[in-house]
Amino acid sequence: MFHIFRNTPLGRENLLQSAYFCEQVGDLTLTVYIPDHTQCAMYSNGAVVTISLDASYTRHGETAVQHVEEILCDRRFDHNYFVPTSFTANDFPDIPSDWAVMACPRTIASHVSRIGLDHIGPKVRSIVKHSPFPVFIPSASFIPWKRICAFCGSTELGMNVIWQSHRLSAQTGAPLIMCTQGDDTSRADYEEKARLDSLSPDSTQVQVDWVTFDPGSLEENLYAVPGDSLVVVGAAGETLMRELVFGSDLETIQKTLPNPLLVVGPKAKLV
Repeated sequence: MFHIFRNTPLGRENLLQSAYFCEQVGDLTLTVYIPDHTQCAMYSNGAVVTISLDASYTRHGETAVQHVEEILCDRRFDHNYFVPTSFTANDFPDIPSDWAVMACPRTIASHVSRIGLDHIGPKVRSIVKHSPFPVFIPSASFIPWKRICAFCGSTELGMNVIWQSHRLSAQTGAPLIMCTQGDDTSRADYEEKARLDSLSPDSTQVQVDWVTFDPGSLEENLYAVPGDSLVVVGAAGETLMRELVFGSDLETIQKTLPNPLLVVGPKAKLV
């Protein structure tokens, strides 16, 4: 997992959640980047994604490593630090794109006062759209998640969400809740399309609870999502607000739920 560290209380909460994600999955190394510059570039799938950080990411650098080590000292996984070796320009380091997952707050280029539950920043949207990895979006405060709640549809992207969430459930041992908005696709159809039995040798051990939201609006039904769950959603199209899970709107999910999110983009591979 790749994590850009912000040496602030909000950054501490974000890093705690990345650490917890790595602990739960069990075979992830956490790579922490303490930036010296407010911009960097990631080259992925023929596209250049510019990551613009707000100034809080580069403040108080003298205590950043100490704070990271205090947070991670007792964790049961390996961690290391990313140091850029190539630069697009003198103050524009290059970031690799071969991560299993990348942690991003909902926005990475706005003042902390604007970070809330109602906006996914354009830079994070661009990362999701082009990256070969899913993007982990932590909640404002660290709350350990004990289950996985996935929103899926019958499109190819929806199948990727099913595959990703099922694999995570097998890796972590967390029970899985599969949520679908009422449509004509049955649970058997979803399982057949996703070929769940081929995901991992442990697939038959995954505890799955299927929930169909019908009737009612998506926003109304989100009240049923447990507060102690990691929410897995898909995103595709030109923005994160079109061609999404079961024809709905990711913005509705992320602005309504306080949960941490794992966003599976159109080019993302399995964690």
